[in-house]
Amino acid sequence: MSVVDRNVIDIISIEGDESSKRIVLYISDHVNWDLETIGGHLSILQDKINDYLDFITSDQISEHYSKDQYRFIKIMILFSYPLPSDAVVFLNQAKEIIQEAGYELDWKFDPEHSD
Repeated sequence: MSVVDRNVIDIISIEGDESSKRIVLYISDHVNWDLETIGGHLSILQDKINDYLDFITSDQISEHYSKDQYRFIKIMILFSYPLPSDAVVFLNQAKEIIQEAGYELDWKFDPEHSD
């Protein structure tokens, strides 16, 4: 699974200790950041984040995990390629919106996840 696969959770896990136990929904972004396609890449990423938020807010998550198994929900994006500044701006804006909704968003450059 990857960022280009719509309506699919790439990876899901429970992490942390009892006081900070969270469900982490991972997005695997293996797409290169070509200068000509940054806008398209950001659009794909936004769609995938929105799919994850739909999964959370529609309570589909309860089909897999009961509320007593976690305290927080986090979306984590693993990027295979370094992020351009436009992507960082987008992610910071998305993070604020997602935090206002009561969830977490984080990301990291992880070249180990490249194809």
